[in-house]
Amino acid sequence: MPLIADNILVFLFRVFMRVVLRADSRSWKKTDAIIDASIAPEHEMYPYAEISYIYTVNDEEHHGRYKRGFWYDDSAKYFTRFFIPSEQLIIRVCPDHPEKSYVFEEDQSWWESWWRGIPR
Repeated sequence: MPLIADNILVFLFRVFMRVVLRADSRSWKKTDAIIDASIAPEHEMYPYAEISYIYTVNDEEHHGRYKRGFWYDDSAKYFTRFFIPSEQLIIRVCPDHPEKSYVFEEDQSWWESWWRGIPR
C-alpha cells in the first residue's frame, strides 16, 4: 500500500508542476525548434517521456527539455512516437530569458490525433 501512495504522490506532484509551468509560460512567444531526441526509459518506477530540442533566439542556439510523467511505461513510449528526431516542434520562449522554454502539447500539429487516440 505505501508504494501505491508513493506513486500517487509523485504523479500528483508532476501534474502540479506542469500546471505551474504552463501558467508561467502561457504568454511567451511561440517559436520553432528541432527535436534532438525523444526517449521513454523502460522499467522506471515513475515512468516518463523526455523530449530534447534545439532552438535559436537572436542568433544564439539554446537547448531545451520537456519531461512528462505517466502512470505506465507504455503510455510514455506511445507519447514519444509523436516527437520524431529532426522534425519541427513548436515551443514557447521566455522573452526576458531566452534560455527558458516550454512545450505546449496543444501547440503541436498532431495534438488532436493524440488526444483522440489516433495512432501515428
